[in-house]
Amino acid sequence: MPGMLGDMFGPTEGTLRGLMPVSIHGLTFWDVSVDVGGRIEAFRLGPEGVPKGLQAGDRVTMTRVGTVVVSVAKA
Repeated sequence: MPGMLGDMFGPTEGTLRGLMPVSIHGLTFWDVSVDVGGRIEAFRLGPEGVPKGLQAGDRVTMTRVGTVVVSVAKA
C-alpha cells in the first residue's frame, strides 16, 4: 500500500540495530530498534513477538497493525 496506509499496515523491512531484554513483573519483554531506510524505529514487544536467535545487524521484517509493531522476524 503506497503512502500513509503502507506505513500503517503490513510488513516493513529494516536492519535490526538493538535488542535488549526488559523484565517486567517477572516476564521478559524486548526493547527493539530497527533501522528503516535511515530512520530508527524503537518499540517494545512481548516474547511471542521476537523469535530466538535475532542479532544486531540481521535483516528483519516488522509486522504492523495500525501504528503499532506487533512482531519482528528474520527477513
